[in-house]
Amino acid sequence: MLVGLVLGISLINLYLFADTWAKLAIAAYIVVQIVQTFPFCYTCDLIREDCESLAVAIFHSNWKGSSRRYRSSLIYFLQNAQRTISFSAGSVFPICLNTNIRVAKLAFSVVTFVKQVKN
Repeated sequence: MLVGLVLGISLINLYLFADTWAKLAIAAYIVVQIVQTFPFCYTCDLIREDCESLAVAIFHSNWKGSSRRYRSSLIYFLQNAQRTISFSAGSVFPICLNTNIRVAKLAFSVVTFVKQVKN
């Protein structure tokens, strides 16, 4: 949410108050802000996908010919691996690429709204 707020304020500053050199600096800042949040969101998506495929990998392991202790541990891990992992920001927003894109869209929507109000 904070990233969306920063992007929105930066875009409002870009369209309403900045001169040519300030526009260049603000545009670079906006690109850096989006690039800064993208790897974290992408990594969270990769971890979520790996955790979803973990249950399948555990099930397809060679558990039939193993010891009873190994199988009971495997059942425990299989039950826990079937629960989905969810990364969230402050238990409010999920951290994923979709959220990152929605925040960027929200910032541009705020700018569009401000431009329409100004005209």
